Amino acid sequence: MGLDTGSVNPAYPGRRVLEACHTHTRMAVMNFHIGEETLAGDLIIIRLEGEVDLYAAPDLKDHVNSAIERGRNKLILDLSEATFIDSTTLGILVSGMKRLRPRGGMLAVLCPDPTMARIFDITGLNRMFSVHATLDAAIAALEEAPKSREES
Repeated sequence: MGLDTGSVNPAYPGRRVLEACHTHTRMAVMNFHIGEETLAGDLIIIRLEGEVDLYAAPDLKDHVNSAIERGRNKLILDLSEATFIDSTTLGILVSGMKRLRPRGGMLAVLCPDPTMARIFDITGLNRMFSVHATLDAAIAALEEAPKSREES
């Protein structure tokens, strides 16, 4: 079998149009880092750096679930150094918030980038958890939240 050189391009007689099928596969790029910082009481900051996408999701989910299982009822997701988030990230936040609510817990997002913060406005998720431009504002929002049922 010979190589198909394509069909004749009517705009350029004598030239053939190459018909190719391109498939693009995104390789897992390790442009992601996650860390934790525990503050006083039951407050923890989960810091994300780089692209928080489908490939980073399992690590993020593990950190959120682990923090909740260790009794942390106030989580701040720090997106200060994140360059990209996708719907998988948003789903993990919603899932985390659903696990925190019955315990009287709260989740806040630190997102100083107005473009990225707009994602929470567009999706309506800013009504589910608070989004803040500064760490101080995020901490204050969680401290002002009602105490968890275990502390009351």
